[in-house]
Amino acid sequence: MAKQRVQKELTRWRNMLEYAREEYGPDGFRAYLAQAAEKDTPHIARAGEYFGLDPNHQTEAQVLLRVLAQILFPKKGRRKGTKEWSGLRLLMLAFRVQEMEAKHPRLNDSKLAKKIYGEFPDEYKSEHAVRQRLASARAEYDAIPRRLTFNTSEQNLRARLEDLKSGHSITATLTGYGRLEFGSSPQLIQIVEDRLREIEAEKQKPTLTLVK
Repeated sequence: MAKQRVQKELTRWRNMLEYAREEYGPDGFRAYLAQAAEKDTPHIARAGEYFGLDPNHQTEAQVLLRVLAQILFPKKGRRKGTKEWSGLRLLMLAFRVQEMEAKHPRLNDSKLAKKIYGEFPDEYKSEHAVRQRLASARAEYDAIPRRLTFNTSEQNLRARLEDLKSGHSITATLTGYGRLEFGSSPQLIQIVEDRLREIEAEKQKPTLTLVK
């Protein structure tokens, strides 16, 4: 569960930064990062305390960054005979997991992987291979609605929110996936409403003026 949570957080932050880079342009993005860097966060202090490093000291902060990067992104090669899965393939596995969990809500991940492999033996190398990808598949699935909102204007978000609240499905084209259809659900409605609140909050921020 901890690994899955970390993957979800990494995806969420990557999407936020991608959106800010596209939305604000180069200069605005740097200003956005400057504002973010000035915010006092207890997470950095806790990480520094854990490793006995001072985040406010330039050299120690660089070492702290290196340590965290090596933990989150360890350098390791793929085992012989394994291949990287595309986002679309992970998403397809996630859909199958959703369907299987709806039919068998009490199955653990090992039994889910066994059943999925049993139904689609030509698509997966083994049930172990399926089991290894379940966390990544779920993270990919959970990230899709947020990618949908971060790449959509406020006007379109409000139109989609109205459709979802009326019980209608919405469609969107996402890079790497093609055109997808999303059914109305409380979770998706909440995600769209949260994004609209973020947009409103961003409007209230003071405008940065570059002084030459």
